[in-house]
Amino acid sequence: MSKGVPYRLIKLRRRALSVDDVVRYAEEEVNEDEVCKTVVLKGETSGKVYAVLLPGRLKVDLEAVSYFVGEEVKVAPIKELKRLGGEPGALCPLTIDAELLVDDEVFKRRRINFSSGDPHYGLEVSPADLAKLISFKHGRFSLKS
Repeated sequence: MSKGVPYRLIKLRRRALSVDDVVRYAEEEVNEDEVCKTVVLKGETSGKVYAVLLPGRLKVDLEAVSYFVGEEVKVAPIKELKRLGGEPGALCPLTIDAELLVDDEVFKRRRINFSSGDPHYGLEVSPADLAKLISFKHGRFSLKS
């Protein structure tokens, strides 16, 4: 990463597909509340691709995202992830070719970590630094827990 943003590279001993995997396989301590995931959605009408960054234990609120983007959305199929150069567990919100939507819950954390795009490495940054790295829109995109 660049742009003067401090970060931590998190090495994983094995490929991680869940919050529990990240905590278990990280070579250094990781706070499970700071683990985030990127969920790829696709617009039903436009075919536009959206990436939602949210805390890993929360679920995407498809109705809230649909309302926000102005069209019905659904979870993108795995073939769409591959077309975008990713795979489950290895989708970097900073590099994916999609409109990035960041859940407001992300900003309630001191640090967040997410996939680097490589299934064996994660990145940890301050949520306040996200805007220095990439443009995004934010809102409440997760279901209330």
